[in-house]
Amino acid sequence: MPPIIQLLGREVIEKVAAGEVIERPASVIKELVENSLDASSTRISVEIQGGGIDLIKVSDNGIGILRDELVLAFTRHATSKITTLEDLYRLNTLGFRGEALSSIAAVAKVQASSRRYDKLEGYKILIEHHIKTEIAPVGMPIGTSIIAKDLFYNTPARRKFLKSPSRETSIITDLIERFVLTHPSVGFSYIADGREVLITPEGKTMRAAAGYVYNPGLAQQLIEFYFQDDKLEIRGLISPPWNWKTNKSYYTAVVNKRYIKNRLINQAVEEAWGGPGDTSKYPVFILHLSMPPDFFDVNVHPQKTEIKFVEENKVYDAVFKSIRSAMQNIKPAKEANDFRTVIYEIPFSAGKQSKIKDVNGPRYAPNSKDNNDDPVVLSQDSFFSSSFIEADNNSPHAKSMTKTLPGNTIELLQPIGQLHGRYLLAEGGEGLYIIDPHAAHERILYEKYISESQQSGAITCHNLLIPETVTLNTLETQLLIESLPKLSRLGFTIEYFGNTTFVIRAVPTGLDCRKGEVFDLITRLITSKHQIASEDFFIEGLKMLACTHAIKLGKPISHEEWVYFLEKLSNCKEPYHCPHGRPTIILLNHKELTTRFLRQ
Repeated sequence: MPPIIQLLGREVIEKVAAGEVIERPASVIKELVENSLDASSTRISVEIQGGGIDLIKVSDNGIGILRDELVLAFTRHATSKITTLEDLYRLNTLGFRGEALSSIAAVAKVQASSRRYDKLEGYKILIEHHIKTEIAPVGMPIGTSIIAKDLFYNTPARRKFLKSPSRETSIITDLIERFVLTHPSVGFSYIADGREVLITPEGKTMRAAAGYVYNPGLAQQLIEFYFQDDKLEIRGLISPPWNWKTNKSYYTAVVNKRYIKNRLINQAVEEAWGGPGDTSKYPVFILHLSMPPDFFDVNVHPQKTEIKFVEENKVYDAVFKSIRSAMQNIKPAKEANDFRTVIYEIPFSAGKQSKIKDVNGPRYAPNSKDNNDDPVVLSQDSFFSSSFIEADNNSPHAKSMTKTLPGNTIELLQPIGQLHGRYLLAEGGEGLYIIDPHAAHERILYEKYISESQQSGAITCHNLLIPETVTLNTLETQLLIESLPKLSRLGFTIEYFGNTTFVIRAVPTGLDCRKGEVFDLITRLITSKHQIASEDFFIEGLKMLACTHAIKLGKPISHEEWVYFLEKLSNCKEPYHCPHGRPTIILLNHKELTTRFLRQ
């Protein structure tokens, strides 16, 4: 009988260990760049091909590796950064486990070249299938260069779980941007498939680094904050409360030059920042925190991005006070416009309209004196404006204020009023109906968009009289380039203008450009988890478009508009919930009301 418990072979052990460190191409780059930074490099070059799957090359001008240590560097648990267990509690380096190079060599074909700062020549070694070639001399500048080819060539099961090359490139781009913000004094060169994606000089300030990663306009508007006591020093930049983003991808927290993710710091920043009081609006911030190495523990997560503070309250208070103090010294803005590139509203009459029936809501206006073949294009305000629905004696809405909603039991809904200017109240055969106008309007618009797309393959749009220019960060640029064909189906006409600039020539009908809805919607779409699959992207885009364009809670609605609203909702295929699944109507039936009033 064969033994049940066996020792694993060396090759299996190394591949299992590599899987804990190397998950994807970005993991390789993270480990190599961190090694370069620990080697006191002031200039680091990263080059990739095929999303880093085909090739990764990281070069630096650091102190280099001695000839006799080049082979040892690729041995598991060989490191120059710690020697005793106590060293784990006073780390001053990014790496320390001695697993990175051996893990990379276990899943890729590796070539390493290095020249020590005090030597006249460098040395090169090749590693493939655990076989190391003889070390050979090579002419090269001071520093280290490591090339990893054909990632996961010997573990096809892992390779098939990688994303597309373009998606892996986007993940790497985000990583490089984090390094630029985390180490502003270091110069970075990042090239993807022969294209220069991001080039930064040495000796940058934190603000200059933000300008390279985001754009100079945003960087100039960021507010400095500072704090220092006997244990902590905090330096950072944060956007003013009226400049915000729709996600947390602009959060950068750094502890002792290590990029980290920490809920405590995020919470302190958000509380101190204040913002517009909307949970969907987030600041842009770069926060550098310096503290003694024994004041936190980084060895709590395999990727070393999560840390644990010894005195969490002290850290929270320091972050909160530094930002709150900076916020108290700023003056409120005259307008709360997007701080990248402001997209102003172009009057619909000035642009060319798509001639498709029933664009953006109801077109019923029986008293209209104009007999124009062009469709009436309405904004959100027009949808529910008192001047829009002009009921006369021939109007079906003037004759009856009730409307039948679909269902097994026919319910006649009689409008009653609006509760606190928010929810709509109606009575019907079964009791009291409470309607969420935003959720209901979302459903109406969503099904309208679905109908339009089924008829013409795309959403109706209008061309801008003056095309708008927007500037994105590097990651958003890559995501938007990938998403351009998908966005065109949603009614956007966007052209890539080079570098990180795009020109918007047409937008879905009804978007309020003045309020920055276009930019916010595009950003949410291209960073959405649904952005990879075309059909998922399209459906998610329709949901976001409906939510963006739907009436907001708190807008008064007239009685006539109320009835028209019910008619549109009653014609929906699924009138009882919005596209995201929230209910549009809640019923308090007679039995429940009787019970609550103790009338049974």
